[in-house]
Amino acid sequence: MRVRPGEKVGLVGRSGAGKSTLVNLILRFHEAESVHIAIDGQDIREVEQDSLRAAIGMVSQQAALLNRSVRDNIALGGHDYPQAQIESAAHEARAHEFIMQLEDTAGRRGYDVHVGVHGS
Repeated sequence: MRVRPGEKVGLVGRSGAGKSTLVNLILRFHEAESVHIAIDGQDIREVEQDSLRAAIGMVSQQAALLNRSVRDNIALGGHDYPQAQIESAAHEARAHEFIMQLEDTAGRRGYDVHVGVHGS
């Protein structure tokens, strides 16, 4: 399989066809044993996992939220994103107005609201 720079790829197939396995190999959640995976000619086994994962975007079939604030869930993987950038992402996803109406049981509002697993 070859993906050109800037190309977007969707993986489609029946259950058990290997879609998740391929993604797990590319992100190095599992190490490849009998295949060679390279990005821009560089073997991914020679790249730090954090660097590799920061360079790859993925949209999962199932949405999942971490037991943290809305802000932390939007900034997933990034530790020091400015509030303006987080809000920009929420605006782009058409979620900002919804987020601003949220309040949790501790009285936190908006981006400070804590959500539980699966959004509870």
